[in-house]
Parts: sequence; structure tokens; C-alpha cells
Amino acid sequence: MTIEQERLVSIIEFAQHSARLSSKPVGAVTQHDSFVFFEDKAQGRPALHFNQMEETSGREVWLTVERLHETPPPDCCSEILKPWLELSQGPDETPSLRASVPDSQVSTRELRL
Repeated sequence: MTIEQERLVSIIEFAQHSARLSSKPVGAVTQHDSFVFFEDKAQGRPALHFNQMEETSGREVWLTVERLHETPPPDCCSEILKPWLELSQGPDETPSLRASVPDSQVSTRELRL
């Protein structure tokens, strides 16, 4: 790193440190503007593990977050119901029925019913 680059990095670090010193720290978690998720609300959520022992070092780890992989919703078994079913990709959203379906998607068997 050249002397100019080192000076630039030093100036940037100084500016960052000065900005941190000028901001007032929050007194309570409820005053924090960022994401807040309390441990009692997070207990039992998928892929969140609390107070685990690290296998390699034996240290206690307060929070471990596993990477979740998206799983698609199950396929609909009924060919009659399939065009009417509105599936969502979100894990917290339940499937719903559409109010209407284009004629081209309605099977001839369904029309006879």
C-alpha cells in the first residue's frame, strides 16, 4: 500500500470513528431503529439454536443460525382442484382458492359436475 493509500485509509477511519462518537447510544432496545428480535420470541423458530456447545472448542455459543433452503409447496393431487389453488412461496402464507379461473383451465370433467 502506498503512502497516499495509507493516509486515505487513516482519514476514512478517523471520519468513521468521529461519526460514532457524535451519535448518541440508545438506552433501551425498544429505542433501537434497526431489526429487533428478542430471544423469547425466537425460541422454537426453525434453524435458530440457543446456548449450544461448540463441538471443536467446547465453548458455549449463545446463538447459532443455520442456513435454510427453500422447499417448494407440495403438489396438488387433484386435477380438478389444481387450477383453483393459489399457492404462495412464503412459509407463513397459507394456500387459498381463486375466485375464478379461465375457461381454458377448467377440465371437461369439472364442467359435467
